[in-house]
Amino acid sequence: WKTLKIMAIDSIKGHFFYPTTSPCTNAFVTLSHTVKHAGELLVPGSKSFTNRALVIAGQCRGPCEFEGALFAEDSYWACWCLEALGFSVFADPQKRRIVIQPPNTAPTKQPIELFLGKSGTLARFLPAVVLNWQSTFPNWPELVATVNADQQLRQRPIEPLIVALKILGAQWKNSIPGEIHSSSLEGNCEVSGEISGQFLSGLLITACGANKNISIKRTNNLVQPGYITMTLEMIKKFGAIVHFNETLEEFSIKKQRYSPQKLTLEADASTACAYIAMALLHGIGVDIVNLGYETIQPDYKVISLWKEAGLLIEQSLSSTKIRASQKNSWISLPSSIDGTPFSDQSLILGILALFSQKPLEIKGISHIRHHESNRIAHFVANLGKLGLKAQETKDGFVVYPMEKDPQQIEGTWYCHDDHRFAMAGFILGSKCPNVVIDKPSVVEKTAPQFYETMAQFGFKLTKSSCII
Repeated sequence: WKTLKIMAIDSIKGHFFYPTTSPCTNAFVTLSHTVKHAGELLVPGSKSFTNRALVIAGQCRGPCEFEGALFAEDSYWACWCLEALGFSVFADPQKRRIVIQPPNTAPTKQPIELFLGKSGTLARFLPAVVLNWQSTFPNWPELVATVNADQQLRQRPIEPLIVALKILGAQWKNSIPGEIHSSSLEGNCEVSGEISGQFLSGLLITACGANKNISIKRTNNLVQPGYITMTLEMIKKFGAIVHFNETLEEFSIKKQRYSPQKLTLEADASTACAYIAMALLHGIGVDIVNLGYETIQPDYKVISLWKEAGLLIEQSLSSTKIRASQKNSWISLPSSIDGTPFSDQSLILGILALFSQKPLEIKGISHIRHHESNRIAHFVANLGKLGLKAQETKDGFVVYPMEKDPQQIEGTWYCHDDHRFAMAGFILGSKCPNVVIDKPSVVEKTAPQFYETMAQFGFKLTKSSCII
């Protein structure tokens, strides 16, 4: 682990898990060979489940063990922060296993410096470990930690969460960068759900570790409600109980503690859906062996669209098999999609719409303007620079079918330091070989093996003699 950590710190990337072999800042997608079936894919662990599990482990008095964990840049910074707080972290990337041991003694040097990289989930969840420090370790003195992050993350919204936590008694100075003190949290608070569901998830994770009675009211519309369900499921796995109503507006948490657990974490549905979209676009079969219909991850719901588009899919409890089909010139998609349940798939859906027979409008995704980048504005701008037609709407965008031969599309696809743009750009580049992807390594934030896996579809990322 120490050697791996040094590698990560040296590069300030997630390379400590799967170091890339090239410093390329841009690349083309090239076809290396023709594939009818990509074979079996073992998708890396869910970012959402991994980060939730690691943060809750930081509020447990005993060891926690996770099989199937995600090894990527986001999970690296979670482990790095836990080590900074005194936890022992044992990581085995080959077995996808992480063990978290609680500290034996209280930190002697304060404040503890914590760095969150670009991880939005950590910014909203990890403060729970510091705030609940004396609830987790009641005989230890107050903990003080400074929290900082990459510039991209410092610009993302977090104030609604901080306001709600302060109402409960949290000592949090400034934002990010800022300073957090361990606090005794109790009482009632409100938080809006319309900008990010992670504010509500962060409150729930914190409240269940506070060892006091807390009530939370969610106001306004709730974006990505599926991720709240994931949060509640992970909280339950650690032995905590949340009482809530069907509309996910009112939550009641009684005095309790998290219990240490040994868990197997699900594969990442968001990444898996990128591989499924690739199979649809090129008529290639693939067997995803560790993700099936029993998942509660919201992005998996996009499968229903792929079926409507003509993809032959066999689903079981724990696997998803896509059967190779005759590759057509066009993809069949509806003219309008409510992307609320699976908004992280919006960019990929927009790429597929270029190869559809009619314009596609994706609605209900206004909140993705506040993710790693302004995904709506940047997506429309990217397509415009390539001579492709798209327009921004109040709560999403419209994409029009490509009028040129894909071979004639030339230009740069900008990733905007956003892993979802890197994934979407690769899928576009697989059909448009003259499109160059700018800074594709940003995909390491959540899927460092993405390009290696895409090679099973017959495509690779190349610049000159340099292969990423």
